[in-house]
Amino acid sequence: MKKSTSMKTELPQGTINIPSEYMATSLDEFKNELLGSIGTHGRDIYEAELKEEMLGDVIKHVRKLKKLSQEELGSLVGVGKAQISRIEKNYNNVTIANFLRILNALNVKVRLSVELDDENNNSIELSY
Repeated sequence: MKKSTSMKTELPQGTINIPSEYMATSLDEFKNELLGSIGTHGRDIYEAELKEEMLGDVIKHVRKLKKLSQEELGSLVGVGKAQISRIEKNYNNVTIANFLRILNALNVKVRLSVELDDENNNSIELSY
């Protein structure tokens, strides 16, 4: 009786083997199809909302690293616990003034880089 000697190819960890009968679409292709290509109104709104959500996540993460409750952070900033909760969950837009006050209360620095769309590739960098 002969043993079968079929070769199994090992995929790197985290790799998904997609059967050949399925068409794979990259995330960028999917976003282009669903939201429009970069620069279109729908895509711009999506990207802006995503960035706002990331700000809330950053505030929450740093607040927890500093071992502050939402109530304690709100007290340092001069707003209520509910306002901090809404900002962290992206239920309302955080104003630049409140965002800077939160960063100040958390004792963190942020760097803002603005790149101008011109032939000289000018940029402005601010640190707060």
